[in-house]
Amino acid sequence: MKFFNELRKTANLTRYALVNIIGGIRALPYIMLTLLKSVVNAAALVSCTLLPGFIINYLMAGDIKTVVILAATLVATPFVQNSANALITTIADKRRHELFTDAEVAFDDYSCHIDYEYFESPKVLDIRSRASRAQDDVFGVVDCLNSILSSVISFVVILSVVAYINPLMLVFILVIVLLNSILTKRLNVKNHETALKQDHYWRVYWGASFQLENPNYAKEIRLFDISGMLLDNLRNVRKTGNALEHEKTVNLSKTTVLQAIVNIVKDGVIYGYSIISVLLGRMAIGTMSIYISAANQFSSNIGSVVNSYLSLSRLCMEVEEYKKFFELPQKQQSSGTRKPSFGKNSTIEFRNVSFKYPGARTTLSGT
Repeated sequence: MKFFNELRKTANLTRYALVNIIGGIRALPYIMLTLLKSVVNAAALVSCTLLPGFIINYLMAGDIKTVVILAATLVATPFVQNSANALITTIADKRRHELFTDAEVAFDDYSCHIDYEYFESPKVLDIRSRASRAQDDVFGVVDCLNSILSSVISFVVILSVVAYINPLMLVFILVIVLLNSILTKRLNVKNHETALKQDHYWRVYWGASFQLENPNYAKEIRLFDISGMLLDNLRNVRKTGNALEHEKTVNLSKTTVLQAIVNIVKDGVIYGYSIISVLLGRMAIGTMSIYISAANQFSSNIGSVVNSYLSLSRLCMEVEEYKKFFELPQKQQSSGTRKPSFGKNSTIEFRNVSFKYPGARTTLSGT
């Protein structure tokens, strides 16, 4: 149940990113171009995975004509793939920049109209910082979706090859991928939690650094001799930020080692089964090449689908922060449409006026 709730949440946030941030219908040409690029890459991947083994088998059978055709196809595949990718990227890149500019303008426009008392809140500043980071990463949502599509296309083709030779190997590979995905999911959650803590410290750090470097503060710093206090504050904040960054590095190192152990077991089983099958005469050498490539690619495809989903899930955590920012109030902006008119003898008078920052105890009042 928890998994399906997370899946539903990721789907909703992905839709929010595509529609509300990237641009919806306006982004459709860009999205379709990137999807086409995924199809091209998937076709090239399948070709490079299967053709070498077929070439070996036909070569041993003496079918030179077929060998020449397959070899020519294999040689031409990278050229066709790179040429198609270069053309698609050139067309899509321009549209991507246009969409990103629109997203930036929308973000800054909303920032300009947030109620001022909220905009000065440290909590709101943290939300804005996280939303700004999400805005930079949001196009990764499209990249993740394209990676999933590309992997699924090649997965469908290669699945039949692996299942035909040894269906039990599919189960084994799925278990390996599941273990790796669990490790990756844990790492993403830990890194996101750490990143939320870092946002506050980096914002404070850059604020303290700005005070020391900005000429506008130079007179006060020298007059009141507060450089030592500001430097100590800067050093302490940086120290805490560095500790959090080191925590992310340690988590990554642990995950990398565990995944390496799991992959050693996977490769040992695949190669061991293939070599024994050839020695027992159950498999031709070319078929062994196809099987090893297909099994590894099958594992890679499933892993890519899972990892792309996990990356999408991680990006959706950022998108959620972006969404929170756009839920901040704009009561002053939408309080009315009528504009006051003034004459030469008009006066403005305030009576019983008070103001208090959200969460503050002190109220400023005047008449």
